[in-house]
Amino acid sequence: MDNWDVYQSSPVVADGVVYVGSEDGAIYAVSAADGSQKWRFQTGHVVRATPAVAEGRVFCGSFDGKVYALDSATGTELWVVDTNTPGVPWRAVQGSCAVVDGLVYVGSRSTYLYGIDARTGQVRWKHSHDGGWVPSSPAVRAGVAYVGQSDGSKVVAVDAAGKRLWAFASPHETFASPALAGEVLYVAGNNNYNMQGKGSLCALDCATGQARWTLELPGSVWASPVVAGDTVYVACADGKLYAVR
Repeated sequence: MDNWDVYQSSPVVADGVVYVGSEDGAIYAVSAADGSQKWRFQTGHVVRATPAVAEGRVFCGSFDGKVYALDSATGTELWVVDTNTPGVPWRAVQGSCAVVDGLVYVGSRSTYLYGIDARTGQVRWKHSHDGGWVPSSPAVRAGVAYVGQSDGSKVVAVDAAGKRLWAFASPHETFASPALAGEVLYVAGNNNYNMQGKGSLCALDCATGQARWTLELPGSVWASPVVAGDTVYVACADGKLYAVR
């Protein structure tokens, strides 16, 4: 659909059903057992976000700028929230929803992070990212959402009421979802649209947002880091996979 298809929807499996978004603008539900299609829901643009499934509902954003809540069994639309912001020419929802304690956390290119009531679709709050896109998928724990932004290169912690707790000035833009492990938040960075530019991996203190360490990498990092034991694994645009202690 454009020259920046670095993100695609990943499948999610829940109760024997596979849910996934598509470049044709649809969200699909497919039987995990035999691959038969259970339902298909059409949005207004490509779906690069990974669906989130919780309490019998599927939550997913689209590049039409809308966030949808669908019945997981039938695909029926339950509510829709339009993130279009007057005066802002961008509105695509690129990142995935995080659903915690009845609240849907999701970012938009409209420059806001949204907190949406999972049951009703009411927007409880929206947190400004100072004119920067929010393509990153939020990582949420203990009532705090951690999310990155592209323009401005900030990573912020926002509580369940939409209040910013801290902001970290990342050395690079953050498109990927941060990873939580213990009291540390791992943030991958990319050199905006420069595929040959350098990237970074930062370890932040969850409570303060202060960097414990920062590692510069020879290429941009678009995918989320994965933590296992005492090692962080991160895939880099230089064609290599890195393991960092």
